[in-house]
Amino acid sequence: MPSQEELIAQFELQPHPEGGWFREFYRSESATSIYYLLRAGEASWFHRLKQDEIWHHLKGDPVEIVMLSEARPLHSVLSVGAFVVPGGTWFAARPLGEFALCSCTVSPPFRYEEWEMANAVELQSAYPVCQAVIQQFEGIESLKTKL
Repeated sequence: MPSQEELIAQFELQPHPEGGWFREFYRSESATSIYYLLRAGEASWFHRLKQDEIWHHLKGDPVEIVMLSEARPLHSVLSVGAFVVPGGTWFAARPLGEFALCSCTVSPPFRYEEWEMANAVELQSAYPVCQAVIQQFEGIESLKTKL
């Protein structure tokens, strides 16, 4: 199996603003798809999109996806296949091992104007019962320079 660095080079991945590594490999009028890699100690910080996001696990260890929404204040899943994050849901992700390579697809196409990163203080205020989980993601070393 290729190393994390080999996968980053092979797929020409770049640092993602929410954490991890990515590259858009498909865009049309109806959808976009990216490769997304998280290494041990990295995470995708809480963010949300207007549209659903479909995650497909491609290589590596399982991914924990943590979701926060008004309907379901805390929901966590382990993804080793495919999983849909409903639009409007705050979510974060981290690998449960050395790394995870996934692809993520959204339709209609992704636009940065419709992507929202969470503010840690506001998120903890909105979901007080989830403060410990939010703080776990906030404490991940790779995110400290990004927030």
